[in-house]
Amino acid sequence: MLFDGYALDSKWNGKYKGETCMEDVYVYRIKAKDVFNEWHEYIGRITLLK
Repeated sequence: MLFDGYALDSKWNGKYKGETCMEDVYVYRIKAKDVFNEWHEYIGRITLLK
């Protein structure tokens, strides 16, 4: 895991343990609870470019 955020405005700065990550394709998974107390999961990929 490179990043873990819990707020709507959570942002990743492209670093892991203080080091800038390599350009690559990374997988993400988002788990969120809606106003009806139901969980949703979103999985995808993001390309990191410098």
